[in-house]
Amino acid sequence: MKGLKKLVGLFTILSVLFSWSCKTPKKDESKTETKQLEIVENEGPSIMPYDTFSYTEFDHIASYLSGIKPADSIVAARPEFQNYAWKEFSIRFTKQWVNYETNELKMINQWTNEHIKYNDSIFYPFSGPDFNYLNSFFPNAKFNMMIALESLGSVPNIQNMPNTRRINLLNEMEKSLYFNLECSFFRTFSMEDELNTDVLDGTLPLILLFIKSHGYEMVNIYPVSINEEGYLSADTSDIMYAHTTQKYFDNAASFIYRNPTDSSLHELIYMSLDLSNDGIEENELSTFLAHYIDGNTVFLKAASYLCHKESFTTIRDLMLDNADQIISDPSGIYFDDYDDNWEIAVHGQYIGPIKLFETRMQENLKTYCEEAGNSNLPFRFGYHYTHWSLIDAKRK
Repeated sequence: MKGLKKLVGLFTILSVLFSWSCKTPKKDESKTETKQLEIVENEGPSIMPYDTFSYTEFDHIASYLSGIKPADSIVAARPEFQNYAWKEFSIRFTKQWVNYETNELKMINQWTNEHIKYNDSIFYPFSGPDFNYLNSFFPNAKFNMMIALESLGSVPNIQNMPNTRRINLLNEMEKSLYFNLECSFFRTFSMEDELNTDVLDGTLPLILLFIKSHGYEMVNIYPVSINEEGYLSADTSDIMYAHTTQKYFDNAASFIYRNPTDSSLHELIYMSLDLSNDGIEENELSTFLAHYIDGNTVFLKAASYLCHKESFTTIRDLMLDNADQIISDPSGIYFDDYDDNWEIAVHGQYIGPIKLFETRMQENLKTYCEEAGNSNLPFRFGYHYTHWSLIDAKRK
């Protein structure tokens, strides 16, 4: 069942474990008897067995941050949606988003529907908060994991926040999103400052904005961590399903969101981790990463050529050894690192890196594209200003 991964959870009073792997950890018979969650194949993850659908505050916050007007009954009861400055932001950002969605995201989705097949679990390292490309490439994926250096931060408590602070938050978010919506990727050095302010303390608000802007309904957010078996765990069911936004996030969170057109549920895990060799060794992440890469689709975009460096060979080898598929721009896996175990298809044109990465030229990739006579991709993908290429590598 490598092509279709399963979400398997074990619910106890103390922990809820989640796995994208078909290889479920062995049970410890000395522990309290567990109740197994439904094994999901085509229906999306189950929200066990607590009523999180009746708690709508996460969706209201996402609506506020994305400038999307909620139901009239919500507007009437919530002063923040009646504020003139928010209405101005809503008009301004909606116009910007529609332009970005029309000229970029819809073209990606149309192209990938025709050219790309993928598994139902996506592993996206070096992602920043880039939900936009993740969802545009893989809208039908049930389980997604994004890993980046940037911290999560907190859920903004907009209902109890002074109006001045709320508007400052919107302004900070607009500032942090400007380059991304113009150039399709986040600048790591800019994010260090932009996502570490008094009002915007991490990626979480941006992810909420993106999920809502893509038309989803936010159902739940809760903290997760890596347990001793190398799987993701929520500390207690009370924390998972508590009807409050004031949850403490260390370095990882699960976002549960629903597609209102078909009621399908999706899960996004965002983790703030150092994926360098030193970071993986120090935090003993190899087992965890192997579990969540195994048999899945890896997505790499604007990855700063990190996996071309000696200091990132561990995560590179974990992806090459465990993934079923790697979809990447030239800054992900070095083209020559794919051996005979991989079937390679390259789409688009490659003429070399931008000046910032001028030492990262890949001659064999250039030759491949020239001999194939490919037309350019119809959307921006990676760092180049005019020529974009996509490598779709599938394990044989």
